[in-house]
Amino acid sequence: MRVALFTHTCYPFTNGVAISVEQLAKTLVNNGHEVTIVTNNYKKFKNDFSDNEKIKVISIPIFYQKLRVPILFNSKLFKELDKHNIQIVHSHSDFGLAILSRVYAKRRHLPLIQTYHCNYLGYAKKNFGRLSYYIFYLPVKLYTKLLCKTADRVIVPSLTTKKLIKEKFKVKKDIYYVPNGVNLSKFDNKLLDVSDLRKKLKINENDFVLLSLSRLSKEKGISTIISSLTSLKDCERLKLLIVGGGKEENKLKKLVNKLNLDNAIFTGEIPFEKVQDYYALADVFITNSYAETQGLTVIEALSSNIPVICPNISVYQEIINKDNGLLFKNNSELINKIRYCYNNLKSIKNKNIRKTVERFSLDITVKKIEDIYDEMFMYNNYLGKIIKIKIDRQLGMKHPKYDLIYPINYGYVPNTISGDGEELDAYLLGVNDPVDEYVGECIAIIHRTNDNDDKLVIVPVRKKYTNEEIDTLTEFQEKYFKHIIIRKGD
Repeated sequence: MRVALFTHTCYPFTNGVAISVEQLAKTLVNNGHEVTIVTNNYKKFKNDFSDNEKIKVISIPIFYQKLRVPILFNSKLFKELDKHNIQIVHSHSDFGLAILSRVYAKRRHLPLIQTYHCNYLGYAKKNFGRLSYYIFYLPVKLYTKLLCKTADRVIVPSLTTKKLIKEKFKVKKDIYYVPNGVNLSKFDNKLLDVSDLRKKLKINENDFVLLSLSRLSKEKGISTIISSLTSLKDCERLKLLIVGGGKEENKLKKLVNKLNLDNAIFTGEIPFEKVQDYYALADVFITNSYAETQGLTVIEALSSNIPVICPNISVYQEIINKDNGLLFKNNSELINKIRYCYNNLKSIKNKNIRKTVERFSLDITVKKIEDIYDEMFMYNNYLGKIIKIKIDRQLGMKHPKYDLIYPINYGYVPNTISGDGEELDAYLLGVNDPVDEYVGECIAIIHRTNDNDDKLVIVPVRKKYTNEEIDTLTEFQEKYFKHIIIRKGD
């Protein structure tokens, strides 16, 4: 599959969206796909992945740097994308590049998938106060509904985000839950030697290292974590390691000085290639962010087999349980949870913490995205089209292996490859005599959710069948599989 990923932020930046897109792109390439990334033009941005020549990155001009607003029609970009014969457009941006992705997909008649990464209401509330939540609620709701309406498929990284979109924003379209994946092998800290890093940061072997790793911005709530240290003076070995850069860095450093703290360590921004070393150095990971759609750093920490402390909100409740972390409701509980971990580190250091996040493995999550790509490719290339099929199992024929007589004609589309590596199968309905081949209209796709062998439903042109009728006529074979029927407009 040839995929174009549209994103407002990309490698070498190290925020959540940039990392997710990079990991997805690399895994898709490893699985045999071709990937082109379309992103904004930053002054310090390089137009390549230095370690992966198979990923093409196209950087486009923008006319307002702060808001990352691109020029929405760019003929050079479209011509460049056309060279790669794109088959799927996948947007990871919500504004400028999201619009651009839709312009390109519509002009080229391509399926468009939208991943909804950002919790804008949480961001507004944390940065601008509670009132901003109510001010921004309606615009965010309306724009989210527009994003979903103009996409063929919508992906969210958490069930919390799915609930927000479906229940609060009243989006009727099906929303697909696919978490952002983590390369679990990268965070196997048993293989890492961090002794030099420990010396560099002046952290002793017996120090209790509390790690915060994120962009240093207001919505991350790091000032609250820093302020909690004033109530933890009795935890003499406690070191707060603050990893990341951002616009709040100077303010946070001033807060440390104001509180006269000597156990907070700032590292500044670090490349993503090095983050596993900092997880390996830590005893406990902490976050105070209320504006996450998934909490990727929490999953990375758990993949490193270290327990976490998180706010008691639904997005973290999906991940945290009694075996891998603690949740807090307020500042007082935050302090108590840190103290508890400090005093009981051996008992909370569960050897099986890593197993609690195996479901977030890149191999698993990217496979789900590939399934959506396959579904949309078939949707775009077959539904509503006139298709010629060959029949190798005519009506009335006995199956060569099983005790089965075919009640309908069953065949395949020549010169195609389906998910099982064979040619794409097709049921022929509405033809009551055995035939060797047929040219008909594809009115539906039977998408198997527990198998990789989807089926086309071919009928005489303009003949109609309901989903119930399709189910009845194909039950002889489809009763063994979980499936959904996809129609034009779904």
